[in-house]
Amino acid sequence: QRPYILKPLIRPGTLGMISSPAGFGKTHLALAMGISVTHRVPFGEMSPEHPVKTLYIDAEMPSDDLQKRIRDLTYGLGPPEQSFHIWSAEYAERQGGPRPLLTDKDFRTAIYDFVSAENYGLLIFDNKAALTPGIDESAKMDWDSINQWLLSLRFLGVAGILVHHAGKSGQQRGTSGVEDSLDFIIKLKRPNNYSEEDGCNVDLIFQKARSMFGADAVALNFRIQESGSGLIWVVKPKEANRQAAVIAMLGVGASVSDVAREIGIVKATVSRIRAKAIKDG
Repeated sequence: QRPYILKPLIRPGTLGMISSPAGFGKTHLALAMGISVTHRVPFGEMSPEHPVKTLYIDAEMPSDDLQKRIRDLTYGLGPPEQSFHIWSAEYAERQGGPRPLLTDKDFRTAIYDFVSAENYGLLIFDNKAALTPGIDESAKMDWDSINQWLLSLRFLGVAGILVHHAGKSGQQRGTSGVEDSLDFIIKLKRPNNYSEEDGCNVDLIFQKARSMFGADAVALNFRIQESGSGLIWVVKPKEANRQAAVIAMLGVGASVSDVAREIGIVKATVSRIRAKAIKDG
C-alpha cells in the first residue's frame, strides 16, 4: 500500500499534468503544491500525509523571480519538514553548466541517478515546451523516449508533475499520447466572474483522475491573495454538491450505474444531469 504524499491526488509514482493557456497561474499552482508537500500545509481539503523531498526543475523563469515567489508563498510557515530545491536553467547557464533538457538522454540519466541517490519523492517540471525544445509536439514517437523515462521514475517511486501549455482548443498542446501514462490531468480555466484585478484566480478541472472519485474529483477554485508581507493560497470546492459530483465521476469515466450506486441516487437522475451537462457544454 503506497502512502499518500498529497491525499487523494499524489502517491509515490503518481504522474500528473497541469495545463492551461499562458498567464493563468500554472507556476503559482505548482509551487503551492510543492510547498504543501514539503511543509505539510493542507492544499484545500487535500492532506499532505507523507512529506517528501521535492525538486522543482524550471526551464525559463529568472531564478530570483522564482525564489521571490517561493519566499512570498512560504512567509510565516517556518522551516519545511522536507527540502524544496530548485534546478534553474537560468542559474545553470550563468554558472556555465548545462540547461535542463528532457530531450537529452544524458540529462535524463543524470536526473534519474540524482533523485535516486538523494531520495527525492516529487519532481515538478516547469514547463514541457521549454524542457523539450525541437520535438514535434504532435508526434507521439518524439515523446516516447521521455515517456519511458517518466515511467522509470514511477517505478522508482518518484512522483512527477508536468506543467504544460494549452492550445487554442483549451486542451493540452500536442499529441494525446502525452496523456496515456498520466494519473491525473488538471486543466485551469478562468471563473465566469473573473476580472484582471483578481490576479491569480483559476478553477481546477480534473480532466483525468485515476484515483479520485465522487466528491474528491469535484472542480476546485485556486486563488492567491496578499497577506501581510507574503502571499497565501486559498483552495475551495467549486461546486460542493451532488450535481458536481455526478459530473466529476462521469468525467473520469465512471458508468451511470457506478455513479448512481456511489452517490446514492437513481440512474434516471444521473442520466438527466449528464444530458444537461452535455447541453451546457
